[in-house]
Amino acid sequence: MLRHLLNEARLTPGGFGTGPLVRARARRSAARHLPPEAARRTMVRDRLAALSLQDPVSGDGLPGLRAPPGTDQTVGAIFSGILQRWGRSGPATLTAEESADLALLERLLTAPTAEAGGLATLFAQPDAVLGLREKVTQATLRRAVFDAEIAAFDAARRAFERQASALPADLDAALAAHGAADVHLWHRIVAEHDPADPAQARAAARSAGDPRAAPATVALYVLRAVREGPLATASLAGEDAPLRRISVIVDRWAQAPERDARIGLSPPDAVATNGPEVAAGLDRAADLLGRPRLPVPQGLFTHYPEAPARPRPEWDLATGRMRLAPDPADYIDAASLTLA
Repeated sequence: MLRHLLNEARLTPGGFGTGPLVRARARRSAARHLPPEAARRTMVRDRLAALSLQDPVSGDGLPGLRAPPGTDQTVGAIFSGILQRWGRSGPATLTAEESADLALLERLLTAPTAEAGGLATLFAQPDAVLGLREKVTQATLRRAVFDAEIAAFDAARRAFERQASALPADLDAALAAHGAADVHLWHRIVAEHDPADPAQARAAARSAGDPRAAPATVALYVLRAVREGPLATASLAGEDAPLRRISVIVDRWAQAPERDARIGLSPPDAVATNGPEVAAGLDRAADLLGRPRLPVPQGLFTHYPEAPARPRPEWDLATGRMRLAPDPADYIDAASLTLA
């Protein structure tokens, strides 16, 4: 990927070519907002140095592999390509104008989305620099996903090792001690838990209630809670705990519906038509309990065409134990790795 970025950042015909990145008038206007020239050269040197900092992946079953490039390495690759295009051997050989252009480019590549469009207008080729910014954004997201995958795998490995000396009390206790945001494990628990088992029911609520849970996981939990869980029975008995639990989970989802975790369902429309069923079930429970009706979770029951959750076959949901050591292939997308 970095080699591809090096080539792309040279921007052969249709891109910057060997000319300046920023329009001369725009550079003069922006100059007062830039750091001094020495600081700009230091920034360029630091960005280029990041190219040599690809992280090796540690752990059983992951020999000789490196993590995918993140923000710093991707920006470094872009800078390296531009310097090569300009015929510059390093930061010390840059002109003051070139270091200013790279400082503005770095600002564009790492700025919040709302600022990117305005910054792009400073450049001779706005579409080209926005294309490079998109490469940085995608690399940042890809690295965040990878870091979460590694964290989940490490947590699973530690959980398996702990079992040798201390057994988990149940699935909810094991999940509470897990120590990583494993959205794929949460999804499996929600999809496969036995709602009649209190420990599994608590674990499912914990999984769906985490603000990092995928929207598909939340939708599946609410649907199962209405259709299979104790909601109706408890409401008839005057117990409002299940309804309050669903209310909290739906509220958390409504506060942050756009989440990084994207998990698909099979088929993608598995819950797309269940919104009315869920709304009716929640209304019945609220009426039985004499409580205000919950707002219908708009946008939750929709199509989820993303890749399905990764398997977590080593977990026994009934006992909260891991039946075997976690397999890295179940946790980490091998396509994102590179050879060391």
